[in-house]
Amino acid sequence: STLFPYTTLFRSTEKIVHWDPPHCYAYSIINGKLPLIDYLGVFTVDYDRHDRLGGSIVTWRQYFNVEDFTKSLIVSVMMGTIMKTAFNNLINEFGGENIRL
Repeated sequence: STLFPYTTLFRSTEKIVHWDPPHCYAYSIINGKLPLIDYLGVFTVDYDRHDRLGGSIVTWRQYFNVEDFTKSLIVSVMMGTIMKTAFNNLINEFGGENIRL
């Protein structure tokens, strides 16, 4: 799989705050270099009732505040890029398609 080029630069320590396999997990960032405050990531996998082959809908939501206003635009672009890269890695590994980002 292809890693986002800044993976090492922005490495973080995450704490699992909710665990309900195989449906959901949520995590917070407790240590990292991104200028984020109160970060919560929620990753869910739901059965796709419209897919006759038994597919799933994967949703990854991120909630956070930014340390200061001047960094908010940069962070929003960066987080979109990180998420898109992560989902493309999942698609390459397991198949599927990216419907909405």
